[in-house]
Amino acid sequence: MISEPADHAHGILPLYGQPERVLARARGCRLVDAQGRRYVDFESGVWAANLGHAHPAVNRAIRRSLTTVMHQGYAFRSAEAETLAAQLARLHGLPGARSVFLSSGSEAVNLGLQIAMQLSGRRRFVRLDSSYLSAFGYGRLAADNDQRIDLRCDDLAAVDAVPWHEAAALVLEVGGASLEVVRFPHEDFVARAVEAARRAGARLVCNEVTTGFGRTGRWFGYQHYGLLPQLVACGKALGNGYPVSALTVDAEVAAALDAQPLRYAQSHQNDPGGCAAANAVIEALEAGDWVARGAAVGEHFAARLAALRQHRPQQVLEVRGRGLMLALQLADEALAQRVARRLFERGQVVGQRGASLRFMPPLTVTKAMVDTLVREIGHALDAEPGAPR
Repeated sequence: MISEPADHAHGILPLYGQPERVLARARGCRLVDAQGRRYVDFESGVWAANLGHAHPAVNRAIRRSLTTVMHQGYAFRSAEAETLAAQLARLHGLPGARSVFLSSGSEAVNLGLQIAMQLSGRRRFVRLDSSYLSAFGYGRLAADNDQRIDLRCDDLAAVDAVPWHEAAALVLEVGGASLEVVRFPHEDFVARAVEAARRAGARLVCNEVTTGFGRTGRWFGYQHYGLLPQLVACGKALGNGYPVSALTVDAEVAAALDAQPLRYAQSHQNDPGGCAAANAVIEALEAGDWVARGAAVGEHFAARLAALRQHRPQQVLEVRGRGLMLALQLADEALAQRVARRLFERGQVVGQRGASLRFMPPLTVTKAMVDTLVREIGHALDAEPGAPR
């Protein structure tokens, strides 16, 4: 039985805060802590459990790997990895594409940048200033990362000011959940940036770590812009919470790597266990039509949030989102913090950054769950001093 620690000597480095409550069970959209308190997860863990926690088909695939082969060395090929590579080439619409499988989105993004630099001979890259790329390496947000060129999102004039001749790649994250809390760049801006990159010979790397596998109402976020990427990084939802990520490259990049090889190896590259989980995720998403079903619930969710804003315009300033990637911007950060805390105490787990609340539930979330959350947000706002009645 899992119990909460008696004191704060938990042994965990608090690098990103340290929650007090201990999670005991998770299934679907529902969570139960060690004290028996129940919650609905509107964050999908860390935006990863698109099929809901403990999905039976994914669990079965992982159990099969545990009893056959979970991890392998460099002496063998992996049938699971080759199946997954074919699936991703199909889903991305990239005939002749090839993939490599790693453990985190940060690794996939960094490898994509490393490949673009290798093939171009250039050492810098462009990213939208509203996007998060990786916890380490080329994509890190550190001030001393002079390889990164930041492009102000939706600033058309800024596109022309970029030194594109120095850039190996344009890394495009559309709708990132972290820094700007669910903001989607305008189509004309994306088209202009992509065209400028291609004219200069910079490759297009689509970062789908948070937006992939149905999160925005389509399989991948870049599909809202009619793009055909040259490299695609995926993670999080690819394993439904199991740590597996993918970098997929189109046929042209794959051929260029044949001619100009890059040596890259790490311990869990193309592991059968992670690839088996990812194959089960794709199969379950397609069998349940969860991308379309999640998009329908997302429309309902957005409408309910818009109604909330209409009735409380002083407290709720904006509703943003696509599919089941949504944000509610409140009047200020302190209000957002108070509302998020009240929601947590009422069994609703949501994200909060700055003045925004973030909602990225599993695609299996129901309209009834959404309605309950929106009512609880309304109650939390009504509890504020001076709230309109």
